[in-house]
Amino acid sequence: RERPDSQVPLPDAVQAAGGTAYVSAWGGTFQQAPEVSPTSSCTGDQRVDLRVLAGSSTVYIEWGGHLASAADWPENGAASARAPFGMSAVLQGTLAIRLQVLPNTISR
Repeated sequence: RERPDSQVPLPDAVQAAGGTAYVSAWGGTFQQAPEVSPTSSCTGDQRVDLRVLAGSSTVYIEWGGHLASAADWPENGAASARAPFGMSAVLQGTLAIRLQVLPNTISR
């Protein structure tokens, strides 16, 4: 289906410049607004917690992240020039699944 069953906007603290970012779910519904907390002293290193109630045996979650262009990081040329960028998903009672973009994957 084109339209998700549930969709929530991400808080301003994790928004990409010039647009509104959302997290969408098909086969489930979000049970609360996203909660954002820092995970280190780096201002861009944040954790976003969402609770999803499954409404079917398969749930699809769609989200994304803007790594930045060379113009956003002029001294290094990319947001991932020195450290990996990643997103993790944790289902209750299971291990975390992490997707990661390694340093220097995105460059000028």
